[in-house]
Amino acid sequence: MAQASDTRDLVRRVLSRFHDEPYRYTLDPPPLGADPVDSFLFETRAGYCEHYASAFTVLMRAAGIPARVVAGYQGGEFNRYGGYWLVRQSSAHAWSEIWLAGQGWIRVDPTAAVAPERVESGLQDVLGARAGPARMFIDWPVIAQARALIDAARTAWSEDLVGYSSRTQTALMQRLGLGAFGSGALALALGFGLAATGVLLVILLALELRRGNSDRAQVAWLRFCARLARAGLKRGSAEGPVDFARRVAARRPELAAQVSRVVDAYLAARYWPAPGPGSLARLEALVRAFRVPPAPAPERGAR
Repeated sequence: MAQASDTRDLVRRVLSRFHDEPYRYTLDPPPLGADPVDSFLFETRAGYCEHYASAFTVLMRAAGIPARVVAGYQGGEFNRYGGYWLVRQSSAHAWSEIWLAGQGWIRVDPTAAVAPERVESGLQDVLGARAGPARMFIDWPVIAQARALIDAARTAWSEDLVGYSSRTQTALMQRLGLGAFGSGALALALGFGLAATGVLLVILLALELRRGNSDRAQVAWLRFCARLARAGLKRGSAEGPVDFARRVAARRPELAAQVSRVVDAYLAARYWPAPGPGSLARLEALVRAFRVPPAPAPERGAR
């Protein structure tokens, strides 16, 4: 640094060092020692923007030049659907600024001085540079437009609904033509909308309950289970048809064949993707014919 003729020459020499010597850019740098700047400058010579910015700033301060590290973002995408700039975390960057008399703070980006052939990892590697077709797929205009549209919808949801405020309330009333009526009109409109939604939900629930009651296969199955329950063979609330049939067969082997036929018919009528035209009728016929005879008396002498 003693060989530099002035501040600009010193900056040029430091940047040339980063470019000409084997410094490399990587997002996976080796660990540094107790003196991280010294370890970076003279040992590892590998790091990302924060390493280069902090090392450059230390060198400038050692030479008596006011310098500071600045952290922010570099670049962004304009979302034409939402009318805003999208700045991603992947655009985060750090650089340096030095003070020059008569000019003020001047930006210097030491990371940009690293030779391109020694940039070992960056955004390309984060996205998977070796993926080839996958990266091309990500860059398709249709995919990029779809991402922009989804992000605009998510932003609108967050701002207009999650972050609902008096400002968005006033704007909504203006769009609805209710600006002259004040907040009471909006409250009335919202109340009416909620009431209409509640009525619709009640109607849908009633239709669903009616549909459930008209499920003939389920009605037949419940009638079958009720007959077994009266004989002391009650089905558990979490017991499936197959497990229930096995338990009945273990306790009353003489009922195993009848119960198996009813269960097979029930599964066919209720759960098969395309039950046959006679499956429901067969189930109902088997349930009507099903009777539980008294349990056989234990053999004499049996304990």
